[in-house]
Amino acid sequence: MRKHLHMALVFVVMASGAVAQTPRRIASMNLCADQIVWQLAERQHIVSLSHLAADNEVSLIADDVAGIHLNHGSAEEIVPLKPDLVVAGRYSARTTVSLLRRLNYRVVELELARSVADVRRQILVLGNVLGESDRARQIVARMDRRIHAGQLSPNTPRPTAINYQPNGFAAGPGSLIGDVLVHAGFDLARIGNSTGAYQHLPLEVLIDDPPDVLIVDQSYAQSPALSHALLSHPALKRLTGRIRRVAIPNRLWICGTPETVGAIEQLAEIRRSWASEQ
Repeated sequence: MRKHLHMALVFVVMASGAVAQTPRRIASMNLCADQIVWQLAERQHIVSLSHLAADNEVSLIADDVAGIHLNHGSAEEIVPLKPDLVVAGRYSARTTVSLLRRLNYRVVELELARSVADVRRQILVLGNVLGESDRARQIVARMDRRIHAGQLSPNTPRPTAINYQPNGFAAGPGSLIGDVLVHAGFDLARIGNSTGAYQHLPLEVLIDDPPDVLIVDQSYAQSPALSHALLSHPALKRLTGRIRRVAIPNRLWICGTPETVGAIEQLAEIRRSWASEQ
């Protein structure tokens, strides 16, 4: 019973009709849902994905979705496609979600994944909704094999780490990024006196108590933006030698997907390299 209640916290399923049929016209209006649907459903059954699915900065499937109808989360875009299932996020356009439900469309709302365990559950639950339970279990099994294969010896030192994001925010406990870091063998560095999944981290706090490893979005190294200006601050540059700065593609862990394991693998290798230098 407790397990089912926990799963309900991750997914909220709202369907019209007493019996839910296996969907054959699936529309997704959420980036995170896009990528799980893409892994689970056959392409011919996907009638639409969110426009962010085609954005290489945030989407792992951007190179594969050519020819798929892309939407911006409006009912005017979704309804003419006559989907038999709409997958949304908890924070997707609420007006659209509400209207679709009033029109008796079957809607599944995907909660924000805050842990690797949440990702597993979302894949399994959505696999059941899509009639692809076997495929979902196979995907989760592959995830677990990759995580296990990348585990280091318990005696390997655990560096402290901070994922520093645009405009000075950092991921903390209760976030997917925080859980990925723990899975990779890092300890989360203190974010001042802040608590919560995402908190503002003043530059002076970061400099006063620096982590062993500072993780930034890979896109910063390729095309620095104003929102990343703090990362170019001279005071932070003076920490070179005291901390290791590394870049991870944001698209690996901005959403909880099967490929979030890729972030764990990259970070485990960074930890292995860091430990060898101690």
